[in-house]
Amino acid sequence: MDAIAVAQKMSKVELLERIKNSEIHDYASRITLNEAILRAGNESSALGAPVSLVIALDNSDVSGCLLEILRIEREKFFIGMEIAVLCITDSANYTIRKTLYIPEYAADFAQSLEEDALRHSFNIELGIVDMRSAKGALVIHPATLVMLADYFEGKALGYRYVSVNNRPLQRVEGEAKIATLLDAKNTKALEIGCEFYPQTAASLSINELDIVNGVIRVLTEKECIITETAKILASAQSQHCGKCVFCREGLIQLTSIHKDIMAGKGKMEYLDLIKEIGRAMSAGSFCSLGQRSPLIALSAIEHFMDEYEAHIKKRNCFAGVCISFVAIYIDPDICTGCTECLDICPVDCIEGRRGYIHMIDEKDCTRCGKCIEACPENAVNQTSSKPPKLPDRPTKCGKFRNR
Repeated sequence: MDAIAVAQKMSKVELLERIKNSEIHDYASRITLNEAILRAGNESSALGAPVSLVIALDNSDVSGCLLEILRIEREKFFIGMEIAVLCITDSANYTIRKTLYIPEYAADFAQSLEEDALRHSFNIELGIVDMRSAKGALVIHPATLVMLADYFEGKALGYRYVSVNNRPLQRVEGEAKIATLLDAKNTKALEIGCEFYPQTAASLSINELDIVNGVIRVLTEKECIITETAKILASAQSQHCGKCVFCREGLIQLTSIHKDIMAGKGKMEYLDLIKEIGRAMSAGSFCSLGQRSPLIALSAIEHFMDEYEAHIKKRNCFAGVCISFVAIYIDPDICTGCTECLDICPVDCIEGRRGYIHMIDEKDCTRCGKCIEACPENAVNQTSSKPPKLPDRPTKCGKFRNR
């Protein structure tokens, strides 16, 4: 007997009792599914409206990694949806409002679900869930519905979904150690869920960490913590709804501060400001986007303070990524005056003529690196330290003396 048939043979009381005994937790909120159903029922009664079903990724999942569940577990997802409907209404009544939220950047994927939406009678909305307007709704994660289907099919639960280094999404047992999933050398940091961790976190299990977005990523010495933090904050800023002041203004400020640090305009007092803003966002934001998104900055400061201090105090990016701290110069002992770099420079900041050592105007240079790629002699170099002594006037190749 299939899972839906099993559920349909139960009364609503029996169904809720079985779910209570299952101890299934919602994948995002981590409260028990039984508690979530009861809460939705109480809220809808207070509002004098029927319970509705809202299905969505966690709002803080700005990567959309777990959206893949709707591809790889599609049939189980729909089975879980029908069982969830039975939990919040009478078995003969399937007219409740069901809404699936898809992030705006995945509009093409949303279109691919339109036939399924007609067949299973649900609406598709682009964006994140406004938790204020979701009062009286059972808000549930797609992975929770898959687990619900598995439970009624008698299959083992206790798994989580993860994508390691942007590889395909996979089911992993909750007791699995992070280290068993990794195949990386020179690990500097781990991005796990919405936070950065030192490499020692690899000894922890999946269940010991909050991987609400399914992301596990290795950062090496070639990647800058400040830059990666800024990217994640900017992604969260592009997806927030704008209705919550703590989230809206906090993300603007955190993103701006990190961009300033990357541009060499950082100040040590920014570090306390990041902590203050981050904690205020986590405490005052209405949904998980505002609550969890500052964790990436707070964890970066906690575990990688040395990188922040190097950027601010020494104007040094360990990874050589932040272009404000990088100088590009032409080695006068190697340059043959071929003019290849002059021709490729998009901002015309290289001075020279054939047979003469070329010079880069550092003020106008955008550090795009095109001259490095174009030089046939490998005379154009990049450094995060002080460049060697260079000519300050037109000098014939081979005639410069570094004194």
